[in-house]
Amino acid sequence: MAHEQGGDQGLAPGLAEGTVRGSHDLLRSVPGSEGPGESESMTTVLVAFCANVLVAAAKSVAAVLTGSASLLTEAAHSWADAGNGVFLLIANRRSGRPPDLAHPFGHGREAYV
Repeated sequence: MAHEQGGDQGLAPGLAEGTVRGSHDLLRSVPGSEGPGESESMTTVLVAFCANVLVAAAKSVAAVLTGSASLLTEAAHSWADAGNGVFLLIANRRSGRPPDLAHPFGHGREAYV
């Protein structure tokens, strides 16, 4: 009776018992696991890397043409962003390695380095 009167709120409608809003399958969220997330992540990193290289090149050309010190620093910052993209590509590739004796749960955490 208390439940009907609003005293004890149950789970929200549509949620099964034992589940939490926003919960997900932990194995699917591990980088490097078989699934659609792996190629999606690599695609995102590649697109961001290419965009950063194009932006850095454009800023570099503009800095040379105008002689602007602020554009030169912006170009350096964009080249640093492109360099970070290289680290992300390496980490993404390394995280897909299979488990071994030293890493029985795999190398998925390397994607976060």
